[in-house]
Amino acid sequence: MLPTGRSMVLSDVSLPGLSTGQHPVILEIGTEHHAGPIDLPDWLLPTFPEFKLDIPYLTASPSSDGAAKLLNYKSIIYTDSAILNAASRLQYNLNASAADMKVTDNSYKVDFNGHTFTANFESSGSYQSADKFPNFSAYVDIMSQTWFGSYQRYRKTCADHHYQFDTIQIRPASMTMQAAKGVLDINFPEGQIKTPDITKALGTVEVLAHFTISHPYDCLPN
Repeated sequence: MLPTGRSMVLSDVSLPGLSTGQHPVILEIGTEHHAGPIDLPDWLLPTFPEFKLDIPYLTASPSSDGAAKLLNYKSIIYTDSAILNAASRLQYNLNASAADMKVTDNSYKVDFNGHTFTANFESSGSYQSADKFPNFSAYVDIMSQTWFGSYQRYRKTCADHHYQFDTIQIRPASMTMQAAKGVLDINFPEGQIKTPDITKALGTVEVLAHFTISHPYDCLPN
């Protein structure tokens, strides 16, 4: 599941709920509100469903001071807009594709070339500040990592999300999901997967967050 043609390894990571020899994979399943290509005026920014498969805690070549830089690999992106996907590939080198996507308050479906990903959610309680849920700190760390894609191997493009962490609202949500071969990475399991909510370590959570995205910049090694 690592990017082809890049000298990168999985960094050793210790998180509650993660066993020895395991590495986290994050599914971002949601709706972007008033988001899109950089430099567009606000009135042109659309609202759209977006799916991301993230592999955080990757290590590239050390920086000049010898420190290892942790990166989040956004390996697969789906939206329902060919224009947005083209912009993601051009600006941020993301492996973005258009898919048929259907979203309700408690379900999410991605159909890509006849291959389907489905997720059903069961939320509990009302939205609260993130500090009410200590397990969310693991996601804050991942959300703060510089990220990159792999649409074209030779490009060194990276970028950052800048979240307003002090205003984030979250609530627990358990999830049942299933992905057919061909919609996610070939190594992603096909069987039904059930996840607990955020009251358990590495559980599922619904998030309402404001953020900005940096301009793309080069940060990857050759």
